Amino acid sequence: MVKDQAMAEEILKMMDTALECSESLMDFLNKKRYQVFLRVSLDLVDLIGAIRNVSKTLKKEENNLNILEASESVYCSLQRIREYADQNPLKAKHKIEYELIPLIEEMRMMFYFWGICYPNPEKVKKYYSEDIHFYSRNQYVEEAEKMGNYKYDLSILVMAYNKLPYTKLCLESLMNNLPVGISYELILLNHGSTDGTKEYFEYLNPNKQFDIAVNGGGSGASLRILEGKYHLFISNDVLVTPNAINNLYDCINSDESIAWVVPSTPNVSNLQTIYLAYSDLTELNKAAEKNNVFDYRRHEQRFRLCNPIDIRRGKAAWELQFSGYLHANERFAFPDDKISLLCRRNGYKMYLAKDAYCHHFGSVTMQEEIKTVDNLYSHGRISFYESFGIDPWENGFCYDALLFDALPCCNKGHVEILSVNCGLGSNPLKIKEKIKEVSGNTDVYLHNYTSHIRLISDLLGISDCAELFTQWESFIFPSPEKRYDYIIIEEFPENEMYADKVLNTFIRRLSEPGKMIINASKEYVLDQKNRYKNIDILDCREGRRWAIFSSHLE
Repeated sequence: MVKDQAMAEEILKMMDTALECSESLMDFLNKKRYQVFLRVSLDLVDLIGAIRNVSKTLKKEENNLNILEASESVYCSLQRIREYADQNPLKAKHKIEYELIPLIEEMRMMFYFWGICYPNPEKVKKYYSEDIHFYSRNQYVEEAEKMGNYKYDLSILVMAYNKLPYTKLCLESLMNNLPVGISYELILLNHGSTDGTKEYFEYLNPNKQFDIAVNGGGSGASLRILEGKYHLFISNDVLVTPNAINNLYDCINSDESIAWVVPSTPNVSNLQTIYLAYSDLTELNKAAEKNNVFDYRRHEQRFRLCNPIDIRRGKAAWELQFSGYLHANERFAFPDDKISLLCRRNGYKMYLAKDAYCHHFGSVTMQEEIKTVDNLYSHGRISFYESFGIDPWENGFCYDALLFDALPCCNKGHVEILSVNCGLGSNPLKIKEKIKEVSGNTDVYLHNYTSHIRLISDLLGISDCAELFTQWESFIFPSPEKRYDYIIIEEFPENEMYADKVLNTFIRRLSEPGKMIINASKEYVLDQKNRYKNIDILDCREGRRWAIFSSHLE
């Protein structure tokens, strides 16, 4: 927050004036009043210059305030527009609408939040409950939702920060694999590159080109110009393959509750990789073409996603802007987890589309910036917990792959899954999704219980039912006769006598055949091996030891 709030209010008024001036420039060009345009644009140059002059001092007061970078990007955009106005007024108008105005709006929003609201709790609360609707709107999505008609089915946005050779490979692959039967716009975002990326984008002549003069100078502004019902974001270290975009589109378009879908790629965390064998681009396309055959069974709901390339529902993205905490305390503080959490907590689903494979080289765009951030993950986790009440790497944030090598999950007919204290719930969710993939069976009910009240809102987003219990003694089953095909318990009681009681209680609830999976201490698991014949013991990552009981236990 800026210490001198009176001065901050004056700066905000200057930004309002800059926005009004930029909108008037459009009108002057439409009326061919070029002399007035030049005079007003010159006044606007002076105004942005004044904002830029105070930005260094403000940065010392609030580290998250990037007005220096933002004002520099606005200044450079304005200068380009002045150059275009005489020879190419149509291009000048296009740049005003789809670059200058969004950059000023983004600069104003970030200044209002970081310079005037944060960290005052009352102001932050008011910002998310009232002001964000005004400061972060996408007028095109807003109008399309109101009228029930979008200009495009899909907005495709490719983001690049230097690494021109990768960018060329990315765009060549995209041009060769554009969606079929889907209307789209292509937007190229140059995020402060200095290696010829801007000139290359101009050569390609996309529907919209968004140039940011300084890295960090307002890339979020590009979200204000998307006019498609769905938004496809592609990093410049990704190669698009045949049918991938169509399958992503068909997946997200299949259910209005789906807000976010990613394809499978290599060089990404979160167990989102599937194995495809290839050594060059030709082999990649052949392998991907065989893989990329639409199959709903391979659309796997996830607790969280990582996204070098993704597709999002425009309406959902717009709504999530208003649900809070989108401004990170740390610049790179788990942005994927923030989006995932906001989806879950606002009733939206996320899917990994395994029938859409793309190649990811691996953090080409971001790796140099990440190296400059000290203690990124440790600070980011603390910030995330303070904002949301959960650790992004808390138990259950991703499923255990070795466990599922031992679970066939080939059930037919109605299936009941009971999950008890499985953290954030990725393992029980994976059981449900693997049954769908293996058997094509979607008649699966997932019931999550937790004794941690802070996890309920996240479990509700991935469960058919999620409930709180206070202690094992008071655990109440939904009905006296209910049986389960799978019971999974990840926080198992350590006290041996107590653990035996819990184990016996839950084993009696297994259907035939059924599986009960518990994560328990080495000593307790080995003791059960001596007591039961139908038990498998599985050693997994981080010292975890699973005991898998089958029904018909003796």
